[in-house]
Amino acid sequence: MASCEMCGENDAEFLVQIEGAQMNVCGKCKAYGTVMKRAGPTFTRPAAPISSRPSPMPPQKERLLIIKEDFAEKIRSAREKMNVTQKDFAQQLNEKESVVHGLETGKHEPNISLARKLEKMLRISLVEETEVEATHMQATTDEVTIGDFVKIKKR
Repeated sequence: MASCEMCGENDAEFLVQIEGAQMNVCGKCKAYGTVMKRAGPTFTRPAAPISSRPSPMPPQKERLLIIKEDFAEKIRSAREKMNVTQKDFAQQLNEKESVVHGLETGKHEPNISLARKLEKMLRISLVEETEVEATHMQATTDEVTIGDFVKIKKR
């Protein structure tokens, strides 16, 4: 006899629907759902109906925010136009001086929120908005895979 899919006991006698799922359960666990059928000694759950694969989605545009490639030079030159040292500028930004130095040398790329803060303080443009087509991978089989749900972003 099959084991209970809820508690693991070896006497699953009932096919029960619990929160939309059909399960083989024992006499104690049948109270948690609606009994659909009492199982015999060779009971197996009916196979789920095979649904047809949804048609491929049309290409969709996706908006991405990207930091401009020349961000380091823009930040440095704008700060120098203001006649402010890296140390003073870092204090105004509420960041460490090493962060400002890393940004100006190009070692570190700012995240979008820091780039927006820099744009306001320096009155420059660091963030570009671009549109790309979202790509959808097609599986070669009729099985649904995790890749059918994942969005792949290209830089």
